[in-house]
Amino acid sequence: MSFEKTMTRSRIAVLGLSLLLLNGCATPIDPNASPAQQRLAREQNNFNTTVAEGAVGGALIGGAIGFLAGGNVKSAAIGAGGGAVAGAVAGYMVAQNNFQHAQTQENLRAAIDDARQSAASARQDAADATMVANEARSRAAGLRQQLNSRQISVDQYRAQLAGYNQTAAGLEKISKGLGEKVAQMRQNAALARGNGTDLNNSANDIENSRRAIDQATAQLRQAVDASPAA
Repeated sequence: MSFEKTMTRSRIAVLGLSLLLLNGCATPIDPNASPAQQRLAREQNNFNTTVAEGAVGGALIGGAIGFLAGGNVKSAAIGAGGGAVAGAVAGYMVAQNNFQHAQTQENLRAAIDDARQSAASARQDAADATMVANEARSRAAGLRQQLNSRQISVDQYRAQLAGYNQTAAGLEKISKGLGEKVAQMRQNAALARGNGTDLNNSANDIENSRRAIDQATAQLRQAVDASPAA
């Protein structure tokens, strides 16, 4: 097989993996959901898209390296897979990773700005999560009254609360992502030594928001799981 054909197939394999990563990352946003639920769904999609974009970049670079090293499509595919994993990590925390790999003042300022923005976003997520949990509990109580008065069936009761399961799953992913952010920030704060105070403060802020999100998620799950037996 000619070099050109082999290289073309390598590119197709790598691009195919990249498209799968991007297409599989989005979570549908229910137009009938509350504004807070929709904001949380968009936040989850933002996280997923950022990770996927980093993975695509890593896959393309890894695929090229794999081809040059092995000279065939199989090597390119292996390289793409490894690059996707590394790219996903870098894609989620670009500024934080830049500082860890090159500890310059410019990268430190970018990492601090990123940390502050992340903390503000986490506070909004926590407020939305609390709002949705309160909404779910209130809605469940109202539906239970309707069920007890036989205005609705058990299946209708469950259907009305089903959308909160997706929100809870999204909150769990957001919480996990925030935990990774906090860990990265604390590592960078240690590397920055005396200049790491701002990073530690933002990490503490995010950790508080993450706890609030976890609490809201538990309340949300409880409201949904309290569904009566048929």
